[in-house]
Amino acid sequence: MLLILAWATGFTPKAWKTSNTILIDKNKGNETEVSLYCSFCLANALYKLWTCLIITNTLYQYTETHSILSTIQAGFRKLTYLETIELSAKFTNYKSNPIQSNYKS
Repeated sequence: MLLILAWATGFTPKAWKTSNTILIDKNKGNETEVSLYCSFCLANALYKLWTCLIITNTLYQYTETHSILSTIQAGFRKLTYLETIELSAKFTNYKSNPIQSNYKS
């Protein structure tokens, strides 16, 4: 219900946008040196879900509708069976003969 309300109003609650950053020691020297730590951001789970829905679905639909992405960017796209075969053939041709291949994106 909350995600539907956020979608309908276009409003993202401020609490969703806050996160905590923690530092994990790499055990590579002086513990007082910040560069020897890995930082991890602990974000709100609802915000992660929300941004995934917005970014993934909205941008995916926009790029597909306007044919923005190259045909070789196919790892995350919904392809038809024939498109998958065509991409596989192009890749195989390019892989076996990269210099003389007439590959076009």
